[in-house]
Amino acid sequence: MEKWIKIFEIGSYQFAVMKKHDDENDNPLLCFVTFKDGIELSFNLGFLTSEIRDQKFDAEDNELISTCQSVITAFDEIAEP
Repeated sequence: MEKWIKIFEIGSYQFAVMKKHDDENDNPLLCFVTFKDGIELSFNLGFLTSEIRDQKFDAEDNELISTCQSVITAFDEIAEP
């Protein structure tokens, strides 16, 4: 069975990383989603082909976790009063 979603727990965050397609341009995407204090943060990374996207998704989880950690750092700086 092909996987379309991965869930990572990083500190107090849970990240969902999903394979998707952009409806307007049919671009293959990786969508990253997390929540903190009722605020949803999501962003997409676009790829030229589904094969490239799938390689990134199927690669070592450390690459995806590193991306999530970078987002956490930026999100914490923005969200903190």
